[in-house]
Amino acid sequence: MNSAEIFEYLKDNKIELLIVSDDKEALIARDIASFLGYKVFVLPDFRANFGDDLLSFSEELKQISTSLNNYHNYTKKNKLLISPIRTITYKLPKKECFSTKKIAFGDTINLDEFTTLLYNWGYIFVDVVESEGEVSIRGDIIDIFIVGEDEPIRISLFDIEVESIRYFDIQNQKSYQKELEEIILRPAFLALDEQKLSLLNQKLKSNQNNIINNIHSLGFWYLDELGEFYTQKLTSVISNNAINEIDEVYIFDNRIDKNQILQIPKIPPAKKYQPISPTNITEFLQFHKDKKITIISNTQTKLKSLELPSDIKYHFINSYEIINLISDKEVIISLNKEVKKRKKKKPNIILDELQKGEFVVHEVYGIGKFIGIEPISVMGGKRDFVTILYANDDKLYVPVENIDIIDRYVADSGVIPTLDKLGKGSFTKLKEKVKEKLFKI
Repeated sequence: MNSAEIFEYLKDNKIELLIVSDDKEALIARDIASFLGYKVFVLPDFRANFGDDLLSFSEELKQISTSLNNYHNYTKKNKLLISPIRTITYKLPKKECFSTKKIAFGDTINLDEFTTLLYNWGYIFVDVVESEGEVSIRGDIIDIFIVGEDEPIRISLFDIEVESIRYFDIQNQKSYQKELEEIILRPAFLALDEQKLSLLNQKLKSNQNNIINNIHSLGFWYLDELGEFYTQKLTSVISNNAINEIDEVYIFDNRIDKNQILQIPKIPPAKKYQPISPTNITEFLQFHKDKKITIISNTQTKLKSLELPSDIKYHFINSYEIINLISDKEVIISLNKEVKKRKKKKPNIILDELQKGEFVVHEVYGIGKFIGIEPISVMGGKRDFVTILYANDDKLYVPVENIDIIDRYVADSGVIPTLDKLGKGSFTKLKEKVKEKLFKI
């Protein structure tokens, strides 16, 4: 997407739905829309085909549920929904399918009613909560991983009264000390009552072509009157890149009619602004100092490092957006860089089970020896770090919350591994060689 096109269009037009080609375009559009004052809600790029088992798309469905839930519960008028074309061409749940429930300290909870609510809202009951959308009820303890939260929550009851609400650690299942006043419970799938849930289950069972008939695998495909095409409801515009992918999107049916998508207004070419990517920002701004200059950065440190001359006048915005545009009268430049979000994997080891002296493998630095867990003062507070010994008695300290980047060393019986050297890149080179061999295979 040409960022200048979307900037000019949103600057001069009020819309409710922006259709883009994929996740990357969605993030570009999100930054621009947020900069222009929109409250933005972004849907994921949902690339399933009708009838697919959706368990492998559980992350996308959770994001759809969370984004739409937040979108419908936001009551102001400055909101904008951004969606990749593959997602928005399917029926999506209506506003009535979303709700929230506040649970506060001192509230009373009827466990039978609460269990039914969680089941109807799509939560999966497990023994130990480890992933979003899971819940475990053990006597007067309710562990629940609310969709959209970073960590699970533990609710302790005294009889039927909420005695404490705390986040807890997935790795060791221990509660944090800080207590919460309240939490907002959101549906894991949809906020259905028993009647709507029963109807949805009946539709699933009535289809004899389905080998598996459960809501988590196929429920999204059978929304019927619970769903709607958002393009028919919201004032929409579509990017040219999204239009260019329409033939690929419509290889399979069961989407909104293709002609209806083609009739949605397209974003016209930019006339005033164009993208920029200056190598020397200070020199660039010096050259354009007579224009209105806006500098965006998520930290003042980056701004200070530019050491801008006093004759450059600018407006500073402390924000995360990445927007770099220029016109005859204005320069908008961001000091932020795109950060690739590392997908956190489930740890393969449990700290309590590691023995001192046991060999481990760090995904970047390679083979080391586990020494123990050491509390270290950082920024005035203490944090626990996993200590790993490498060659030449070098030590690496890994925060316990990043335990997923460490694994046990596994080798043939009797083989004693050699410790890697920190900073030599030997392990990285070894991984690259293995990748090359695997690619050839």
